[in-house]
Amino acid sequence: MNESSASKTVAFSYVFKVSSIGVIFSFLALEAFMNQMLPDYALINYNGKLVEKDRIQRWASFEDKINSIIPKLTNKDFGLKYPKKMGRISKLKMLRDELTHLKERRKNGFTSYDNVYQDILDLNLKSIVASVKSFINFYNPGLIQNYRGRTTIK
Repeated sequence: MNESSASKTVAFSYVFKVSSIGVIFSFLALEAFMNQMLPDYALINYNGKLVEKDRIQRWASFEDKINSIIPKLTNKDFGLKYPKKMGRISKLKMLRDELTHLKERRKNGFTSYDNVYQDILDLNLKSIVASVKSFINFYNPGLIQNYRGRTTIK
């Protein structure tokens, strides 16, 4: 491997690592936020049954929470108001699933993860993070604020 190939490999590895961490942690932030929104001492209507918070956290799908449960609990629907941002969140979920449940695809006898690699390289992480922030601030205004402080290095 020549020096140019080695430096490209290091750069790709860094981009993949940072993007993967961004995807997984953005998804975890969304899921944790939705779970915190569930009432502690009230029953929640889920699939026609009244169930406790613990049951929703354990058994309801991400899609059920984001598309149905949270909008019904809050009488607000992020997906209806911001369909493009909701589309980014759906892509985030898909990428998170691809990364955490990595399944091999065989091509000519070789294992290939080309699709997930390409999805990560094509990812606009800033847009995904902005959509997650918008979702959280939609349901809890001002919860996430940008830090504009001055940093000094001594």
